[in-house]
Amino acid sequence: MNSNFTLQKPIRRSGQVRPYQIEPEDTFVGLRNGIDIVIRSRGLVIAVMLVVTLLGTMYALVKKPIYEGNMLIQVAEKRSGERKNTLGDTAATLDRETTAASEIGVLRSRKIVTKVVDSLKLHIEAKPKYLFFIGARISAMREGLSTPGIAGRDGYCWGAESILVSEFEVPEQYFDKEFVVTREGGGQFRLTEKLSKIDVLGSIGVPVKIHFVGGGVLALNVAAIEARQGAQFLVKRKSKLALVEGIQKAMVVTETGKESGSISVSLRDVEPQSIYALLNELGNEYIREYQERKTKAAEKSLALLESQLPGLKRRMESSEANYNVFRNRNGTADLNEETKLRVQRLAGSEQSLLELEQKRSELLMRFSPAHHVLLGIDSQIGLLVAEKKSLAERIQRFPLLEQELGRLTREVKVTTELYTNLLRTAQELRLVSLEKADDVRIVDVPVVPDLPVNPRSTIITLSAALGLLLGLFSAFLKRIVVF
Repeated sequence: MNSNFTLQKPIRRSGQVRPYQIEPEDTFVGLRNGIDIVIRSRGLVIAVMLVVTLLGTMYALVKKPIYEGNMLIQVAEKRSGERKNTLGDTAATLDRETTAASEIGVLRSRKIVTKVVDSLKLHIEAKPKYLFFIGARISAMREGLSTPGIAGRDGYCWGAESILVSEFEVPEQYFDKEFVVTREGGGQFRLTEKLSKIDVLGSIGVPVKIHFVGGGVLALNVAAIEARQGAQFLVKRKSKLALVEGIQKAMVVTETGKESGSISVSLRDVEPQSIYALLNELGNEYIREYQERKTKAAEKSLALLESQLPGLKRRMESSEANYNVFRNRNGTADLNEETKLRVQRLAGSEQSLLELEQKRSELLMRFSPAHHVLLGIDSQIGLLVAEKKSLAERIQRFPLLEQELGRLTREVKVTTELYTNLLRTAQELRLVSLEKADDVRIVDVPVVPDLPVNPRSTIITLSAALGLLLGLFSAFLKRIVVF
């Protein structure tokens, strides 16, 4: 047998063995031999290529094309401006910075997806009964209602038959089992299931309930049927949890760029209309949930503030009355500069302390006491209490008249400013609860995809390329086996 390569004898020099060398002309000889093998076995190469291409073509024709839909959500990362008081941060907390990263988790959450499943009734599958493989394709090419069945039997649909099921609930052991709904005359239908021997006659638009002996209820409401008498439909109740988890896995949710605030949501399926309906409802449900989140938080904080406003108002009016009584009894005596400074500092500390305590009460409705935000507030409260105690001890060294006047002046200042800030914050919260959320919006709404992501021509081309490779491999394998 001739070798494709010319191997030289090893040359022994200085106790070393020189390795074999491949001459340049040997590469040309090997290539020429390879081409010769392909030419001699061209019939085999072409046959294998045709067979694989034919199989790929059949697969492309049988397999349903996959479509992809998408939408784009813009999350405006809003930072509230600086406020003049600590209490004003309550409204700022509700209008706090919204990040795309945090909203991606909400968008993919089971809560949102479950609402979408319920709204679109994806857990209810109702479709005409078609003859395997060809029935659905024939129905897609025809308009109007057909004569059901084959020779009037089996109830197969061949036209534009449709059914609308508004409710279908079954015990868990009947999930994913096919029930048959047969169109009867006089606006009636028949529900059957062979294994359970269920056979019930119902009316279109009238709820049907079946109580099982072992417990559980079957509830069915066929809202509409467009078909001739004898046409059959397959109805199935799916598991909501399995559907939700499947949608969560199928959804691709990403931020389009680093800190861009844009969330891209894409989904693939064989039904273009289903992709559009699911993405559209998902976007609408997310916007509703975001608005509801914002409104509920504002209303919760507003209720707490409004419950404290009357008491704070009475306290402010009482401090003003006490101050006026003291001035009327003791004349228009005024504080010296040092006392004024101490009183102003003490008043500021008391006001900040009251505001922090108010803010802490509101945040406790949303966070646990061990949350880092509350721990930070507790630390600030501790510092203010120490500062207040130190200032109070210094003021006690002043004459009694100045101490009393300073205390009354401080109370008027603290209660007035706190009441004013509380009123302003309550008004801001009312606006937050009423205004429509504009920091989250759908920029690119979903549309019905019209072109598949894997067209049949691509599958056929790849099949042909694979067939060529397998044909070449078969030709060289034949050469090795024969020789």
